[in-house]
Amino acid sequence: MTNDKIQRFEAAVRANSYRTCDHGTEAEYQAARDDLSSALALPPGKPVAQMHDSGDGLGLRPIWFGRVPPEGAQLFAAPAPLPLAVKALEWNRDDDMASVEVSVTYYLERRPGYCALVTMAKGEPIRREPFPSAELAKAAAQADYETRIRSALSSPVGGMEEIKELQEQLRSARWANERDRSTVCDQVNIIKDEIARRSWLCSSRGSYEWDDERYQQEFSAALEVIGSAVEKLSSIASDWSHCPETDAEIQAARASSPTPASDIANLQERLMEAENIIKERDDRLALVDRISDLIGLPEYQELDQVAFELWMDQNRADIAALREENGILSEALKRMENCYEQLATTRTHEIYTAMIDGGQADALLDLDNARRNARSALQHVAKGERG
Repeated sequence: MTNDKIQRFEAAVRANSYRTCDHGTEAEYQAARDDLSSALALPPGKPVAQMHDSGDGLGLRPIWFGRVPPEGAQLFAAPAPLPLAVKALEWNRDDDMASVEVSVTYYLERRPGYCALVTMAKGEPIRREPFPSAELAKAAAQADYETRIRSALSSPVGGMEEIKELQEQLRSARWANERDRSTVCDQVNIIKDEIARRSWLCSSRGSYEWDDERYQQEFSAALEVIGSAVEKLSSIASDWSHCPETDAEIQAARASSPTPASDIANLQERLMEAENIIKERDDRLALVDRISDLIGLPEYQELDQVAFELWMDQNRADIAALREENGILSEALKRMENCYEQLATTRTHEIYTAMIDGGQADALLDLDNARRNARSALQHVAKGERG
């Protein structure tokens, strides 16, 4: 249906060119334009057919939707009107090349009996329309300008705060990744340099030199340098050792939904409640111990059996209640421990998910190779082999 209206409008434009313009073609042009405008009054952002551009006023050529820059996308659908007053365009001059620049650029092409409104975005024409007069062309530019503003206001992009937060997390993750990568590269280079500088320890040496004082000092110094470098890499290596290794693990981690912040807050709240429960349980246990201590005192032991049973009858309900509460508190303590494990798993999962695309594989490979070389060198030394 819309394509038919576009074809009707194109025919009206051709018939209403400055060479054949008359009252009949002008009326048909206005009717076709109004008909097409009403057809394009769809929900904001919905594409409709194609746009057209006239290079010389004699014909039309299609400008396909895929070639239209984002600034011209609003031309495919007129948004629903909003109660909004839009400031009138201020044209820079009033001659054959009058123009005004806003989100797009409008300028007029005037010839005797003919005027065209050209709409440009990023230096490229996205629409050219002929008009009988400059006043009508400027009115069309004003209408198009208002359409763009209303479209932007009626179709707000949601989730911007969430996107900003994710972008900040991404920047922090990249910074942390580069920091770890720099640390790994520096320490691996230290290990490599130390192995290369003291390679004579593993080459052309006989077992008779193992007890040599200088040999032992050099070997101890090498181990100290390598050990210091490895110590700085221990925490990074611990994190990397839990990274997904297979593509299936990576895809599964990517597909898993992130833990909402509300879940973590709920876990933390439950942990605080559990800590209060622990304190209450400890107080109850202390009271039970005090009762037991009182029962064990000599003055209580000297009571006759009747008095002791009477005392137990009076306090049996309290003791039973204490035992029941201790059972409830013990169960709550188990739930609290599960909360701790769940929170630790949640945070660990978030860290690993953030590290999936971190790009640490190369640096980790260098670290593994350096460790392998150092281990091989130590084995050669231990066996007395020559490198």
